Parts: sequence; C-alpha cells; structure tokens
Amino acid sequence: MTKQNIERMSLMNIIQDFMENGIKNLFELLGKELKNKGDFSKFVLELKKQLDSLGIEICKTALAASDEAIRIEPNRKNQWVVERRDKKTLLTTFGEIKYERTYYKSKKDNEYKYLSDEFLGIDCHDRMDLSLKVQLVKEAVDVAYDKSAKKTIESIDLSSQTVMNTIRELGEIPNITYKDQCQVEESKKTKVKYLYVEADEDHVALQNGKSVMPRLVYVHEGYEHSNSKRKKLKNIHYFCGIYNNIEELWLEVVDYIYNQYDIDNIENIFVSGDGAAWIKQGISWIPKSVYLLDRFHINKYILKATTHNHKYRFHIWESINNCNLKELDKIFKDLIDSTENENKIQQIKDSRKYIKSNWEGIVNYYKKSGAINCSAEGHISHILSDRLSSRPLGWSVQGVHQMSRLRAYTANGGAIYELFEKTLKKKKNYFYLSKKVVNSTMKNKCIEKFNNIESLNTGKKTGLNYLLKALRGA
Repeated sequence: MTKQNIERMSLMNIIQDFMENGIKNLFELLGKELKNKGDFSKFVLELKKQLDSLGIEICKTALAASDEAIRIEPNRKNQWVVERRDKKTLLTTFGEIKYERTYYKSKKDNEYKYLSDEFLGIDCHDRMDLSLKVQLVKEAVDVAYDKSAKKTIESIDLSSQTVMNTIRELGEIPNITYKDQCQVEESKKTKVKYLYVEADEDHVALQNGKSVMPRLVYVHEGYEHSNSKRKKLKNIHYFCGIYNNIEELWLEVVDYIYNQYDIDNIENIFVSGDGAAWIKQGISWIPKSVYLLDRFHINKYILKATTHNHKYRFHIWESINNCNLKELDKIFKDLIDSTENENKIQQIKDSRKYIKSNWEGIVNYYKKSGAINCSAEGHISHILSDRLSSRPLGWSVQGVHQMSRLRAYTANGGAIYELFEKTLKKKKNYFYLSKKVVNSTMKNKCIEKFNNIESLNTGKKTGLNYLLKALRGA
C-alpha cells in the first residue's frame, strides 16, 4: 500500500479506532471506578487524554490533506516547483503535532516557501499554533505565567519565559475592543444625562527594587437599577497602562466618550478621584466635567487625623456634610489645640490641607444633581491589584504595561484571538487554489473512507452506527 493510500485511509481509521477501542477502554475504566467506589475524575482525565490524542491525529491528517491539495494543484505547478519534504513540530492545545510539509521554489524569483503552511496561516518560524497562544494569554491574564502554561496544557512543558514572549508578540495592546474603536454614527450614539469618569492608580514592585504606577480610568453611566443588594455599574469601560505623558491616557478616554455618546445631550460628566494632579488634569480634557473627591479618601484622612481623639470624627463629618468650611476650620483648630504629640499634630494638619485643597470636589458631591460616590478602590483591586501587586511578583515596566492593558481589554469584552489576528502577516496570493482540487482532496481524505467504515454498513442500529452517520451527514 502506498503512503498516499495510507494517508487517505487514516482519518476514518483514526475515528473508527477511537469509537471502537478508545471508548470501550474508557467505559472499562468507568466500570472499575464504579466497582471500587473510585473517582469519576480519573475517568474525566483519561477521556481528555484520549480526546487530545484523537485531536492530534485528526490535525495531522488535516495538515497532510492541505499539503496534498497544494501539491496536486495545476496552478501551483505552473509557478512553483517541489524542492523537498521537511518535518515540522507544531504545539497546539491538543499537544505536540509532528508532520511533514512540502518546500517549494518559485519559478519567477527563486523564492522558497512552505506553501501549505502559508495557506493555513502557519509561519515557517512558528513553534506554537495560534489557538495555543490565545489560550496561554487568556490564562495569563488571571494567573502567573508558569501557572498559565500548566493550566493550558499539561502534556507539554512550557516555561514562564515562553508565556511572556507570547504576550510580547502582541505589542501595544488597545484598552478597548476593535468594535468600540469603530466610528459610531451620530444618530446611534448613546444619550445619557450624566456620565461618570473615575480614576485611581496602583503601585507595582519591579524586578530592580523600584516601583511603577499603572493608571486606571473607567467610564460608566451610573448604577444599574436592580433588586440585588450589590450595586453594579452600567456600561463600564476601562483604560489602563503606564503613561509617560498622562495626556495620552486622557485623549484615549475623551476619544471613547466622543465616539460613543451624544455630548450635546449630556448635562454633566463627573470626574472622581483622590485629588491627584493627574486626575484633576482630566477635567481640562473632558467636556462638561465636574470634579468629585472620592469619599473613601476623605474618610481615610479623617481617620488619620482623629485616631487619638475619636470624638472629633463626628463633628468633622458633620461640617463636611453641611459644606461648612468655616466650621471645619474651627474643629481642626480645636483638635490641634487638644493634641500634644507633634507627630499627631502634623498628621492633623496634613488631613486639613488635603480636605481644604479638594473642597470644591467635596461640595460638588452635595450640590450637583446626579453626583454619586466613587468606587475606584474596588476597581483597582479587581483590574490591577489582583494580578499585579497583591502577590510578591517581580515585574518589568513593559510587563506591567502590557498586563494592565490586557486586563482592561478583556474586562471590556475584548477577544484575545482578535489581538493575535492583528499580528498575522498578510497572506500573499501566490496562486489560485481551485475549488475542484480542494473538494477532491478532502473527499479522498475523508468522505469516501467514511463510507467504507464497517460500522456504517453492518445494518445494525448501534450507538456507534448512529454517531458515525451523523458525522458523515447521512
């Protein structure tokens, strides 16, 4: 039997062998677990192992079929000549696939190509299939690089460096999805009375002992109406990253707002934060903006000023709730006069300075219709800290930037696969691959051999018989 005939029979033989022997062995294992009061998870793990093996064999056959289709294509023969056959190993989510593909030389300019790989989007230098890269990055968004590799595929030993290099391939990662970047027609833009922009930053330790601060800004439409006790923000979109020029961050935010919302319909855009200069800078970029001081940080400074004298805490809050700055000054003066420790006095003065320098943001919370409390601390934890700073990991600046943007991108509903699609080299049209050749090759590889499977022609109505007929399309 020739190698070509063996290849033609292989796909259906693989499936038939799996159906008749693989499943039989699996259920024998299940029977043993039942008799011994064993563990169903062993059955699940063995099933996954068997399915991965099946996937590898089917992929090998598919790659061989593609290579054969190119090889027998008349249009190819007019432009490219066969040089040799080379082996290649490709890592996939099923495991390691070893196959052969044909190397060609162009008659026109002496260019060399593995044409079947090119037609399938496999670069000659690719060690990993795109689907495996996507899954590695998906896992790495939530867990450390080494854990990402183990969770993605156990049968291949992939290093943390491999995962990191895979993320590096993505280059500059957008904060929002490609769909959200598309220009929205004016008539279809969202109309809201109030819009909310909240901001904060995280502190991440670097490998060199220093630290870096990725910024977080998110835009939303307020709280959703729900019977749930837990409040949920409506149509939230995140923007993250390390910015040498903070204007770049605010321009991303402003572009998104102008693209998605009817600005003329908005009464106020509330910009909330802890009073940092970079957050206040956003007010000059965002139209119709009103600054709000995050009440979490107000409380933080009040606690700091009154740890030694709790009775003043209520009075400070009362003056703030009444927007009475004169009364607030008097309370702080009394608190300082009643304090002897110089360090505590300095803490009180720092708290007073912080509250007074952000007084406009405090008053706006009480005076402006539509103002709500900022929830940035929780979002910092959810988007940044959970992955970047809550565990003792040593990051590079590039690593922090890419991971923070990946976290924002996926939280915004972005698909990792779309990011990798943008990195693919544009496929050249070397020649036209005729439908007739493709159909005949696939028929030889699959359909005819499917009809020759013994289980389909016995006449017995078994579970295997029904399944194979369904696969065939009978």
